Amino acid sequence: MLLLNLPEEFKRKYSSNLIMSQVVVQDILINYVKKGSKGDPLILIHGVLGDSSAYTSLIDILKAHFTVYAIDLPMNGKSDIPARYLSIPDMSDILVDFMKRLKIKNPTIFAHSAGCLIAIDYASKYNVKELILTEPAGLVYYKSKFRLFSKMVLISLSGLLRNPVIFLNSIRINIRNIVRNVSNDNFWKVVDLNYKKDYSEKIKKIRSPTTLILARYDRLFSYDFEKKFAKKLKNSRIISIEGYHGWPHYRPWQISNYLDSKERFIKR
Repeated sequence: MLLLNLPEEFKRKYSSNLIMSQVVVQDILINYVKKGSKGDPLILIHGVLGDSSAYTSLIDILKAHFTVYAIDLPMNGKSDIPARYLSIPDMSDILVDFMKRLKIKNPTIFAHSAGCLIAIDYASKYNVKELILTEPAGLVYYKSKFRLFSKMVLISLSGLLRNPVIFLNSIRINIRNIVRNVSNDNFWKVVDLNYKKDYSEKIKKIRSPTTLILARYDRLFSYDFEKKFAKKLKNSRIISIEGYHGWPHYRPWQISNYLDSKERFIKR
């Protein structure tokens, strides 16, 4: 298949420059990427159907400012598929133990899309240096799985017009994770619940500095809808960018809007 036999130039750009490491957490093998060595720790949590390899370009930008740990959540990427069902709080607990194993303290947590549910759950219980939520799930919005996936398909196809190479990489990653879990009921249960979770009360418990990076043209979660998050967070701000739901893949350089102001926000 075209999506499985990609050109060598493509493979070099999106695969070989990520050096994978692994650690066992709660009897689950967790795959992760570590890049950078001088900055404060930042944990990157991917969205649904994704994994760490979808954020290659973003990681390369962030590594100049942070020591980046980009994890493959259980059932995704090269991490194990556990036999038991893992709820969002279970995933959050795995994140806690992951940080203990690697001796990561006071991290910045950067989460995208459905990955924000895990980040919100974690930050509602533990302090972090900063919580960064971009295009966050967490308010009741999609009650129909069909509507959700039809939107995701349309968003993916629009990516084909913006950048065919990155589009192919995103689709390859999505297909790989779907194929791995095609008969895994626990995986589809997590996917189904990801966009039915209402975390509007849970986010009120967050006390850490929180930045919401919101794309003005997000078709999965509207910009105005997402601004409701900020109203419920006491120590938060919004950074608006010109882009779409998948901006971390298609327009990763826009993270500079955040990087240029991060220290001023945390120290205020």
